Amino acid sequence: MILTRIETDHETGGNLLDDAGNAMQQGFEERRRAFLRFGALWAAHGDMMDAAVHPAIADRVPAAIAAAVELQREVEGLAALLAEREAAGDALWHARFARLRDAFRQQCRVEQADIIAALSALAPEQVAQASRTAGERLRHRG
Repeated sequence: MILTRIETDHETGGNLLDDAGNAMQQGFEERRRAFLRFGALWAAHGDMMDAAVHPAIADRVPAAIAAAVELQREVEGLAALLAEREAAGDALWHARFARLRDAFRQQCRVEQADIIAALSALAPEQVAQASRTAGERLRHRG
């Protein structure tokens, strides 16, 4: 469950960013809604990773976890900033969007290359526990 959830979050997040990036030039409200949806998804993703995944592999890939956490903060912050700026009709949104997209892609690469690999190498019961913790965390978020 946990491995699939991480991959699904990556795919869904990428699709939401594609939606935002493909909005009409003056589609401020459309982009704002896409950034809000993306931000909510990515906050839930980060919460799940912090609660369920990172503790399970902390001793295996500490540098990758540190990089992913830093990128997570950057991505969440940029998504919130873009949603706020879109509400104000920001005509110069594209540079911030490019940085958000790049940080998101880098975070996905770190998670796919290092974190998923470390999680996959755990004993099945450890992966199952991480999956249970993730499920509980996501249910509590609503």
